[in-house]
Amino acid sequence: MVGYSQDVRHRIDQLDAAGNCTAAIGKGFAIGSAALVAFSLYGALLLGHLTLSINIHQQIQESILLQYFQVSQLEL
Repeated sequence: MVGYSQDVRHRIDQLDAAGNCTAAIGKGFAIGSAALVAFSLYGALLLGHLTLSINIHQQIQESILLQYFQVSQLEL
């Protein structure tokens, strides 16, 4: 920036600051969206695991009841 007037240097510094601010805002959006995706995937994993465990638990209860009352699957 040698040879430029003080006015030009001041404008370039202002543009540089605006670019840095824009980059920081963009990084903030990227980090926020990555966190949202991570929480969504974790929630989907927990929901899928919970649903699977409920189905398995229900099947175990049904088989125990069938064995207790000595009922075969064909009679249902």
